Amino acid sequence: MTVWMDQSGIDGATLWAQEITDAIRRAKVCLLFGSAASFSSSHVTREVSLALEERKPILPLQLEPVETPSAMRYQLAGIQHIILYQGDADANFQLILRALTRLGVGAS
Repeated sequence: MTVWMDQSGIDGATLWAQEITDAIRRAKVCLLFGSAASFSSSHVTREVSLALEERKPILPLQLEPVETPSAMRYQLAGIQHIILYQGDADANFQLILRALTRLGVGAS
């Protein structure tokens, strides 16, 4: 699998908004890592909205117990979240792989 992250995927002197938009457009799936920090970020809220506009499936991965903010509740309604802060790490990893496989993402 190829993974793109904004922290390591944007080179210096580039327009980060354009890079993020292009990356979302190219993505097969968008992973949403749910944490207090990510859920308080207006950038993450916009990225979720962009992913939905591009009709990209979103796989929410809960890193810690945190309530989904009202700005994202509608977009994430009805989508099964994978809770990573509980249970066995290997079993949780298998849940992620199974979800990605169902979404058409395979190891390359």
